[in-house]
Amino acid sequence: MGRAKKEIYYRVDRQAYYFRFKSNDQLVIRKLGSQDEIEYKLTTSGRRKRKETEKQRFLEELAAEARASYVPVTLANRSTLGDWVSTWADQLTLRTAQAKREYISAVQRFIEIVGDLKLENLTANSSYEFIRELDQRGLSRNTIRSYLRMVSIYLNYLHSQELIPKISLRTVPEETRTIGVYSMEDLDRIESYLEQRQHRNGLRMVKMLRYLGMRPSEVRTLPLRHINLGKQRLSIRRVEELDWVPKKGKEAHLPIPSPLLNFLEQDLAQRYRQEKYYLDTGQGSLAYEDVSAMSKIIRPVLKEMKLYGEVKPLHGYRASLVTSLLRAKVPPHVVQEICRHSKLETTMNYANRNMEDLRLALEQPR
Repeated sequence: MGRAKKEIYYRVDRQAYYFRFKSNDQLVIRKLGSQDEIEYKLTTSGRRKRKETEKQRFLEELAAEARASYVPVTLANRSTLGDWVSTWADQLTLRTAQAKREYISAVQRFIEIVGDLKLENLTANSSYEFIRELDQRGLSRNTIRSYLRMVSIYLNYLHSQELIPKISLRTVPEETRTIGVYSMEDLDRIESYLEQRQHRNGLRMVKMLRYLGMRPSEVRTLPLRHINLGKQRLSIRRVEELDWVPKKGKEAHLPIPSPLLNFLEQDLAQRYRQEKYYLDTGQGSLAYEDVSAMSKIIRPVLKEMKLYGEVKPLHGYRASLVTSLLRAKVPPHVVQEICRHSKLETTMNYANRNMEDLRLALEQPR
């Protein structure tokens, strides 16, 4: 017989405490709080760590509140697709508030397009209208697939509540395309464009993307305190006040190459005292609400360079770095470590192989 699962448990990957219990033979999971919220408390004299017994008592109190506030959902009081969204959202255990908003938004968009269907009218073909509408709006197939995956998670929840049979929505084939990259001239031209317009945050953004190949979300949420010029390194780790964690919870330290180091030394010396983030409003808050707002900065110059639609404004930097490093004969496993990919296959998928690469390979002496 297996060991009984704890009702209150800690998830290392999400750095949070959760409570699992059964109600009407249905498993219910509730997040009790982040590690910081549970293990520390604010007092009149400041922030202090809870003793172990105090922490356990606090967790038990939160669990009791979660159990008492849970209202079982029944078919008798719910009948349409839209009626379940808030109940489902309450039990989502995603790592960040932003991720949760994206899931809810995907489901709400699905309902907006296909209609607030009666549960008994929902079928695998219900996604056809959704796919057609998003396709007409110019969204890529991979983006459409991403939306449908989020909607499917919602439908799986409805199935777990025994409200609908298991439904696998019709989807679209995955896109197989070469990831567009920037040339060195392209990168220089984008930076020149931003310098001429004195777009300081835009320039900061592309410098970080160019020399470290960071994910856009990592640059958007990067606190200044995570940049250590003395040790010439940058840390990618949890940002508590933003409820942001690195992808898959993996923290990392990246060395700062010389061109970026020179830029950062000048840039940080000119900052206002109240600034807290790398991309800051100047008043100690994030300059951009999301990654899409960052992309808009580069789109005008991409249109001018006739690259719009050929290269992803932000992610193209990551693909460009991988491609240039591999062309420079940097071992693939080193490039994988720089990009912090779990699999080497992911790193190699970023590499842009064009006709020039193939020509050079065939002309190697044999």
